[in-house]
Amino acid sequence: MTRWERTFFTLLYKLPPWMRWLLVVPAAILADLLTQSICRFLAFIVVPKTALPFVEYFTWQAFAPLMFVIVGVQIAPSRKFVTALVLGGLKIYVAFVNAHMAFTYILRGGSWLSRDDIVASPLWWSMSVYFVCIVLLLSFAVLMRKVGDKEPVIE
Repeated sequence: MTRWERTFFTLLYKLPPWMRWLLVVPAAILADLLTQSICRFLAFIVVPKTALPFVEYFTWQAFAPLMFVIVGVQIAPSRKFVTALVLGGLKIYVAFVNAHMAFTYILRGGSWLSRDDIVASPLWWSMSVYFVCIVLLLSFAVLMRKVGDKEPVIE
């Protein structure tokens, strides 16, 4: 455990449980936004312009939701599996709604090669990322079921 992590968890565990519960959703949202911002900044520096829509969409629809759930679960003082199910369920619902809209577009004659209006990635990539998002979040929930409510040991 790094010095920063040790300091963070020491401060976190000093908070009363009710305050940690109040911070679950705001911390998760902040983690989501920071993940998107940092990844987007790094992508503009490192990723070729032709691949940028793919990286942005993956960050926005799969990696940031995973960070949303991980941070929310870390902040929660107990019931980490249930917290992972609730936060992950929210993001999975969003992925299902997005996938449903995309699939409806395909059924009405749209093309798999059509570009997303927001990040300009093709529809086939969007559907793949929704699937990856759902699998990642469900896998994390299963992991939390196995781990239980164990807190990291601060040395």
